[in-house]
Amino acid sequence: MELGTKLGHYEISTLLGKGGMGEVWRARDTKLGREVAIKTLPEEFAKDADRLARFEREAKPLASLNHPNIAAIHGFEEDNGTHFLVLELVEGDTLADHIKRGAIPVEETLKLALQITEALEAAHEKGVIHRDLKPANIKVTPEGKVKVLDFGLAKAFAGDEGNASLSNSPTLSMAATEAGVLLGTAAYMSPEQATGKPVDHRSDVWAFGAVLYEMATGEKLFPGNAPPEILASVIAGTPALERAPAGVRSIIAKCLRKDPRRRWQAVGDIRLTIEEGETTALQSDSVSVRSGSSRIAWSIAVILLIALAALALVYFRQDPSDQRMVRFTVPVPDVFSGAVRFKLSPDGRYLAISGGLAISGGNRRLWVQALDSPEARPLPGTEGASEPFWKPDSTRIGFLADGAIRTAPVSGGPTSFVANIRDLSANNGATWNDDGVIVFSGPGAIYQVDEAGQTPPEPLRLSGLGRAPRDPWFLPDGRHFLFTYREATASGGLRVGSVDGGETIELLPDLTTATYVPSNVSSESGYLLFRRGTTLVAQRFDPDRLELTGPVLDVADQVRNLSGTIPVLFSASDNGILAYQVSGDDQLAWLDRSGVVLDTVGPPGIYNGFRLSRDGTRVAMHRTSLVGTAVTNDVWELDISRGVAQPWTFGTDGDLVPVWSPGGEQIVFASNRRGAFDLYVTAAPGADEILVDLVANGGWPMDWSRDGRWVLYLDGGDIWSVPMADGQQNGEPTPYISSQFQESQGVFSPDGNWVAYTSDQSGRAEVYVNAFPTSSFPIPVSGTGGSAPVWRDDGDELFYIADDGMLTAVSVVYAPSFSLGQGEALFSVPSATGRHPYEASDDGQRFLFSIPAQSGSDTITVVLNWIEALRQRVPIP
Repeated sequence: MELGTKLGHYEISTLLGKGGMGEVWRARDTKLGREVAIKTLPEEFAKDADRLARFEREAKPLASLNHPNIAAIHGFEEDNGTHFLVLELVEGDTLADHIKRGAIPVEETLKLALQITEALEAAHEKGVIHRDLKPANIKVTPEGKVKVLDFGLAKAFAGDEGNASLSNSPTLSMAATEAGVLLGTAAYMSPEQATGKPVDHRSDVWAFGAVLYEMATGEKLFPGNAPPEILASVIAGTPALERAPAGVRSIIAKCLRKDPRRRWQAVGDIRLTIEEGETTALQSDSVSVRSGSSRIAWSIAVILLIALAALALVYFRQDPSDQRMVRFTVPVPDVFSGAVRFKLSPDGRYLAISGGLAISGGNRRLWVQALDSPEARPLPGTEGASEPFWKPDSTRIGFLADGAIRTAPVSGGPTSFVANIRDLSANNGATWNDDGVIVFSGPGAIYQVDEAGQTPPEPLRLSGLGRAPRDPWFLPDGRHFLFTYREATASGGLRVGSVDGGETIELLPDLTTATYVPSNVSSESGYLLFRRGTTLVAQRFDPDRLELTGPVLDVADQVRNLSGTIPVLFSASDNGILAYQVSGDDQLAWLDRSGVVLDTVGPPGIYNGFRLSRDGTRVAMHRTSLVGTAVTNDVWELDISRGVAQPWTFGTDGDLVPVWSPGGEQIVFASNRRGAFDLYVTAAPGADEILVDLVANGGWPMDWSRDGRWVLYLDGGDIWSVPMADGQQNGEPTPYISSQFQESQGVFSPDGNWVAYTSDQSGRAEVYVNAFPTSSFPIPVSGTGGSAPVWRDDGDELFYIADDGMLTAVSVVYAPSFSLGQGEALFSVPSATGRHPYEASDDGQRFLFSIPAQSGSDTITVVLNWIEALRQRVPIP
């Protein structure tokens, strides 16, 4: 909006402020002839009908608040799609502005505090809790009158039950992006609010105590550089009130008792204490002793203080820590859904997030989530990024994209080229040391390259790498690194290698990503973090002797790993911060052409690489499980009408990527039971047999033609076809599209004369169509990035997922020659996981996607002080 814009009968004049909960404008009410404040709701908020309805429901009782110290809500209105609150316009500075100029004199502090308590008391009597009381939400008019702003809006924005926990507080998840806003909010949260427990009016009492301290001292009671640090202090620390004037100190202390039952039980009691002068705040801090009994009491107090000081000295020399575990969640950026790859910066300030394994080609930017910011931001120049990794000083992020290693400054700016790795087929993680050496892994080899990119990648001469080493992680000496290896079968484990080459050292038999984290106590060795079963665990590890010691301790349960792969979705910083994604069931759902969920299919469950049978009655997928410490995958079938699933394979390795035969009598799938992935076919559970021996390259099936005559599959980076008759191989496999580029995701047109597929021949993943069985010049379908093509049943439309995550439809004409229409963006896909991430109905009006079955799947859990919790053997939920 701008000067002169009209919303109904309100004429906009000046922008007063903006943040995650909307923009605030000064406006003229032309009907009543008064100045008002207009708070517009965020666009993404207003588009959510359910959330909007909850907001309106919660906002109605707030408009009934009528008190001289509460800024009034005049109404909630809508004009041409813009939803906005009409608020009382309060002139003057906020209390935060006053505090910036220094501590407020005690007498003035109590006069202002008295008005704040009157506002809180009036709201509490009507059952309204503020939930976000802080100096920035308190205005002081030029006449010295207090007006408390935004009463109850925290709950209205949060919706549902309104428990303003760390994970759902709008002031944390929707606060303004300007530096300091989020910090301010965290500094006034009560312990119960910060840990996600239900809150009541006593949470406002806590916030009032923090505000009162800041008024009287000019300093924040809980300072810090990031919300995690602040909240750890709120939850576990003991407030130091010595700087508060003696008279208000007792009021503040009683407000800030961690147990709500031991705080002031009503704001009215605080008001009476101030009014009746029971505080000595208006007197000198050096109170004179008026009687002999007072002198005796004072002497006893001094003796007790000396004794307590001596006890404290003995206690703290034992170096116990009062840091307790704190947990909260941050949302995954909307462009991703479900599992993502992410890495915490070594200093614990940032999360780098990518969806590089979401769909073939990546087609997602790298995003950075600062833990002291309410939302993530994309990094320019990182299109197609996957596998993020950090420079040790946390200033740059490395990533893999378009067959190269590149780096980008965390603050944004030009990216830097490091190495071309396309010919190395490297896409299995990287790590960076203090000397500027980057180590990364590819099939059967681990390489090193200088961060400046002045020399080509050099393979390290190491033994014991197995068939698929991956996910290297430098240890503190910058020479040794952890990595996961896998043999031709499901065996493998965790080893230590060195940039100097030579023998590798076996640490664990677990096929899992692992990370070393230093201890928070200098005299102790750190921990190795890894997965065992579905649990993230930690064990003491000496990085000098390269030895594990002590028991294996549980850290977090149900930690997610990427479908059918080794990587576990967790990351840890060097300073005691942990991040992970929890596992959760998915739900198959039909969406219409606008992305609205029409119906669900089957029960919640695991639907990796799902394919719908031609008659629409069954779904084939693969499911991941653990046998001992080995990750295994089996092919399963879901009977949609009965909601019952059963396995078709019973391997101890990986059976993945099932594809139905045209009549649904057979399934072709990939399995690595003989080493590399070969093609198998089965007509019944347990009756599988090899179809195509792919030797060393490995691959997986893509599609089975409608006439049953051909199976399309990936071999290395090329698309091959094998002739079929009666469900059996009927001739030698032949290459269909073979090039120096990476092709994948091939699907037959309904008439079998064309194949749509994905290729990176342009430098990024794009969708093409080519003739079949003999390929000719490829016809481009997408132009700005695309993947995952799917044909409509009559062949008149071709769908794909564009680079911006939009499901896109393209019309197809076959006569007099093959031609394509303009792409039509339908909706932003809810998920793009797997090599074939969705199905289309016969008429192209519905689309089957796998979406999270419950909340929490699209968030990342962050844990503070987990190492201290381990040291104290405190379970981490």
